[in-house]
Amino acid sequence: MNTKPLVYVLSAVAVVLGLLFLISTISAPSLDTTIFARDLVTSILAIVLGIAAPFLIKRFRSEEAEEAGTSVYTHAEDTRYRRE
Repeated sequence: MNTKPLVYVLSAVAVVLGLLFLISTISAPSLDTTIFARDLVTSILAIVLGIAAPFLIKRFRSEEAEEAGTSVYTHAEDTRYRRE
């Protein structure tokens, strides 16, 4: 199953929501410093994880392929063009 489009869509959603939450936090900050810090950390984490997710998925998928002794793309090509 190709999960690449799903990862990119969810990453884009995380970045957009993180940016909107960051803009909301900065434009109307809470008077309580703990709540303000929590909101900032939450929005920054959403942005960072949204950007990092595709890279992490790519990295761990290639490590799994190395352990199995195949490439991520080679296996799909081999089964598609193999003659029996």
